[in-house]
Amino acid sequence: MAATWDPLYGVPHLGSVRSVQASTEAAPAAADDGLDMAQVDAFNLYLKAAGGQTFTGVGLLLAYLYEAIRGTWVRCPGSDVGIPDGANGLAEFAISPLLIRSMRGRLALICNGVGVTGGSITIDFICTGPGGVLAQ
Repeated sequence: MAATWDPLYGVPHLGSVRSVQASTEAAPAAADDGLDMAQVDAFNLYLKAAGGQTFTGVGLLLAYLYEAIRGTWVRCPGSDVGIPDGANGLAEFAISPLLIRSMRGRLALICNGVGVTGGSITIDFICTGPGGVLAQ
């Protein structure tokens, strides 16, 4: 299954996106994959297992950055996000907040060995705008 990326409408910041992924995915490829970091100061992550499934508390979200000038996705290991042990047995959990240090380019967090009892994983990136104000 290839990761999908879609805008989240009706949330406080128009940059918010939803990604649906398998427990392990390939690196992003399209220039419009991931979260557009323009006008985003921070984001919260909400992870949800497919209906009736739970997380096992293992795995990583591997970080990739895309810069239009370079035109390629590049691994950014310093921004990887670990799945917390406390997620074991949960159907849904949050990781917050994650700060954006540079408001340019795109960021994709890609599942790598994320433990679920079955099915896909939905990841919502809920963004806040400049100065922490929820922008519309």
